[in-house]
Amino acid sequence: MKLKILVIQQKRIGDVLLGTVICNQLRRMYPEAQIDYMVYAFTREMAENNPNIDNIIIFNDSDRKVGNLLKFACKIRKAKYDIVIDAYTKMDSWVTTRLSGAKKRISYKKFGRGLYYNILVDKHSRPASIAGPVIEERLALLEPLKKEGIEYDPYPRLYLTDEEKAEGKQLLREAGVDLEKEIIVAGIYGSVENKTYPEDYMLEVIQHLMENYSAQIILNYFPNQKDAARAFAEKLGNPELVFSGLTGKSLRELAKIVTHADAYIGNDCGHTNLAKALEIPTFTIFSPFIARESWGIFDDGKKNLSVHLNDFKPELIQGKPYKLLKQESSVLYRDFLPEMVIGKLDTYLQGLNIS
Repeated sequence: MKLKILVIQQKRIGDVLLGTVICNQLRRMYPEAQIDYMVYAFTREMAENNPNIDNIIIFNDSDRKVGNLLKFACKIRKAKYDIVIDAYTKMDSWVTTRLSGAKKRISYKKFGRGLYYNILVDKHSRPASIAGPVIEERLALLEPLKKEGIEYDPYPRLYLTDEEKAEGKQLLREAGVDLEKEIIVAGIYGSVENKTYPEDYMLEVIQHLMENYSAQIILNYFPNQKDAARAFAEKLGNPELVFSGLTGKSLRELAKIVTHADAYIGNDCGHTNLAKALEIPTFTIFSPFIARESWGIFDDGKKNLSVHLNDFKPELIQGKPYKLLKQESSVLYRDFLPEMVIGKLDTYLQGLNIS
């Protein structure tokens, strides 16, 4: 009988996208297996069209209720998975995994988790490669299943069809973007306020781009930030170079647009990881409270580069616990001056030959 494997990776866009590396690697290890991926509905587009995933299993908010959760777990049990790999490790997935009936139930080692899983692995405490620990941790879950002679592939990928890429070009043309000229997508806001570089500082960064580069700039933001982004664009002026309505009606449509960019710059968020999964060069501004060492995946200083307050004023960061840094993030951001970002950004863009 065909081996059946369920990978659980709920949470946000970036988490689900990075979690696909587990599915990608499982396909290399077990090419004939059925590999299913369990995610929240709003993130499913990060896994669609991935040839290494047979079925996307949707876990809805309503499934969190005790009665519904038990019903959901029963559906998973009826599917008769041989292996369940839980990269999410929250109460929802604990119950689902424990009741799955799978012979191998794999997750991270932590006190009390032996009640739900029968194979526990250690997370990697530091990056073993340029992939970074958030990917290394996910690949660590495959160590109990590892096969000799098959190397790990740490790259998350977002798979677009030729038709989707063509649709992206059409969207750009309709908006007035010249596909013969360079395009920079600028993520002007983070997913939440404490992961967002101060707006007045970001304005200076984008204005610098407008004054010193001929590239067209597409402002990227989340749907709930539409009004703020419109005001941001008005402050910039120069509508010939700046486009503020090309965010896509869905994550998939955003990907169709971003795949034609020469670079993605902006705040650390799921959209940055989306660009990396499309193999677009990225320049990322990290919040003072975020560990760049964990989330700066594939930072090589050339194709992918990130900046952090710790690069310039380490005395404001080092030695402080995560909770305190998070509380002070808005104050610390004010010390992360635009000229610090601009200096690094210029060197980065010159390395990409963007003029």
